[in-house]
Amino acid sequence: MRQISVLPPEVVEKIAAGEVVERPASVAKELIENALDAMASSIRVEILSGGRKSIRVIDDGSGMSKENLELSVLPHATSKITSADDLWNIATFGFRGEALSSIGAVSKLRIETKLTAQKILTGSSLLLEGGRLVALSPIGCPDGTSIEVSSLFYNVPARQKFLKSETVEYGHIAHVVSDFALSHPHVRFELWHDQKKHLSFTVEDDPSHRIARILGEKVSSNLMRLEEKGDGIALEGWISQVGHDVSHAKQIRFFVNARSIQDRLLHHALVSGYGDRLMKGRYPLAVLFVHIDPAKIDVNVHPTKREVRFEQSGAVYEFIRLSIRKHLDMGKVQVHCGESNIDRRNFFQTDSKNHFETVFGNGSCLLRPSGPPLNAETSRKDLRSHPIHASFEMNSSPQVQYSIVPLSKISSFRIIGQFLKTYILCEDESGALVIVDQHAVHERIGFEELKSQYEKSQIAVQALLLPQQFQMSTRDLAVLEEHREYLEKAGFEFELFGHETMLVKAVPALLADRDVVSLFSTLASEFEEKEKAESIEKIMDQLFSLIACHRQLRGGDHLSLLEMEALLKEMQRLQITHCPHGRPLVARLEKSEIERRLRRV
Repeated sequence: MRQISVLPPEVVEKIAAGEVVERPASVAKELIENALDAMASSIRVEILSGGRKSIRVIDDGSGMSKENLELSVLPHATSKITSADDLWNIATFGFRGEALSSIGAVSKLRIETKLTAQKILTGSSLLLEGGRLVALSPIGCPDGTSIEVSSLFYNVPARQKFLKSETVEYGHIAHVVSDFALSHPHVRFELWHDQKKHLSFTVEDDPSHRIARILGEKVSSNLMRLEEKGDGIALEGWISQVGHDVSHAKQIRFFVNARSIQDRLLHHALVSGYGDRLMKGRYPLAVLFVHIDPAKIDVNVHPTKREVRFEQSGAVYEFIRLSIRKHLDMGKVQVHCGESNIDRRNFFQTDSKNHFETVFGNGSCLLRPSGPPLNAETSRKDLRSHPIHASFEMNSSPQVQYSIVPLSKISSFRIIGQFLKTYILCEDESGALVIVDQHAVHERIGFEELKSQYEKSQIAVQALLLPQQFQMSTRDLAVLEEHREYLEKAGFEFELFGHETMLVKAVPALLADRDVVSLFSTLASEFEEKEKAESIEKIMDQLFSLIACHRQLRGGDHLSLLEMEALLKEMQRLQITHCPHGRPLVARLEKSEIERRLRRV
């Protein structure tokens, strides 16, 4: 066994730096936090090559004296706390005294600073390389502080090789700047990339203006204002209206005492507040600010300070959940449903492919409910007024067993109707109940159609008569540009205007009549979260799955009998049993199981 030894200081510093500095965006975050703690009213971020070459943050804050500058780069040197008790009442962003020391250990760090409170002509300059002080001298400079970090990870090659492309790293920095812009509307922010101004946020009295700027006018128009106060806690911000949800949680932003936080408890409370207003796998959009006594939270959980612990987590959870529910109830939308009046018939007597395209068109569907509308909320209340649960003892019989249906049996189905506007209910020749997931079937049909066109090099593309122009976050645009090759292979044609606007000129024909804004947001999220697949085939399959999911029938779409017939017939023709994500399309509930649950046997 090898002998235990004490690590040398330079190794300890690099280990500590690895906890704080993950990528260029981590550096930008730490430096902006220092600027805000110095009471800056204007912060300018300049980066080269996505931050891989250099990151510079310039502020008009209080600045530092020569003595404080020299101390600022030492490990655990800070002006924010003086005792252990201060850790439980932190009102600043930085406090651990790790940022500059950790950054300096893995980069070349230059600081120029001058005190604003004293009318002096010169400031001080410090140069640090790999944690080693190279120079400390007087210098003529403006009030405030300028910190430049260059050659990040130059002395840790193993970390440097894991950095992403310039485009991706720039996107992460843009997201960090946007987060600070949201939580500090009274501070001016600028982001320059390769000597070009990409983002500029002027001082705002109304935070909603920055919401619209960062999320886009179209997205922000579907948000509702929320304000709620509780015992020692307050919640304010914006949440999406019911029906305006997305397939990823990336557009949920929480700030606790103006600090951007990634917290599962807060996310779960938000989603729980929406309850059954959200389909499985769907998420709301939200920008929410939690204000709470600093003594009631612990922000010292992680070196990056992206996590917090609440003293009364259960109370915080319930406050947020109930606040969300209350405001959604105040602004809820009435839902209607309809009943088809088309006669039942044998739908396997016509050609399946032609029949499917006749009903659904070439890749798009227009669903028109017929018959008088029925108030869904009233119907639910009527059902709930009867004590149906009293008739069942959950442990009195075995758990319901479902089975997968052989494709050869589909032709024997008799359609009963549509359930919850999500499932097609059928009866097979043995009297069993067959449940078909209309959402999953339509998604798989679209996937197979796109894949077939791609394999034949015949992706059907629809040029848009009026190209769709919309705003997206700089981070999302960077990710989409990184995957342009695959998007063009799938039939998309788009251009980037400036650093926040996309212009879509053409789309796959399957999406010709669909709003592509939410699709591009989903694509950016999926591409960012997953590493590139091993082959182009896997990447294209993933892309086709996302496109098919976007154009599919949704849970909640009314289907006529004709449309239900067409879906089942196309399902049999293509011999498909699972959706692109692997979920079964059909389940079968035996007649005997139904009779047992109803105590008939």
